[in-house]
Amino acid sequence: MIKHIFFDLDHTLWDFERNSGVCLEEIHANKIKPYLDFETFTGTFRRVNRGLWRDLEQNLITHDELRRRRFKETLETHSVSCTDADSLAMNEEFMRLLPHQTYLMEGALEVLEYLHGKYNLHIISNGYLDIQTRKMTGSGILSYFQEIITSDVADSRKPDPAIFQFALRKANANPENSVYVGDDEIADKEGAKNAGLPFIWFNPEASETNNAVISQLEQLKEIL
Repeated sequence: MIKHIFFDLDHTLWDFERNSGVCLEEIHANKIKPYLDFETFTGTFRRVNRGLWRDLEQNLITHDELRRRRFKETLETHSVSCTDADSLAMNEEFMRLLPHQTYLMEGALEVLEYLHGKYNLHIISNGYLDIQTRKMTGSGILSYFQEIITSDVADSRKPDPAIFQFALRKANANPENSVYVGDDEIADKEGAKNAGLPFIWFNPEASETNNAVISQLEQLKEIL
């Protein structure tokens, strides 16, 4: 019997694309507009950022490198020079703005309201506790969760099974009475598999859904 539901945060409950877009719009207006149009800037940033996060998840780079490189590489892709200092300043502004954004994925609040009280709800995130807690507070979902497990707290990050095992211990849970819900095919799906934790893949692009793949969060009501 399922007693514990672990959720990923960004892209699963908290709408990273929409929220980061608000932040990038402000940075573009203040710093980038003379050099690149907004669509080019944001499109390249998202591609660069995803690639760097993949490298981070494979321990090929550090979090500090990701923060230093993502704006620099975005601009240099389009032959716009950017010093490390300027890149870090833009990243600092991005990280200052990001936790204040409050958009949730469609259906997230309704699903949490439905599940809360029926199950013990927890978060497993590759983010940092301070930032993720502020995101959850601002968007009104912090009170639904018992344990917030982040990479800095667990000293490991998805897809490393260690972060899932750490989360299970903190929640006094085990794979037999738990399930994990996330969007990323590598960090979440492969990580949960390697930890022996049952997984529900939230994939908004899925054409076919079942008990292991959902395209809308509200489908969790039918499964759990």
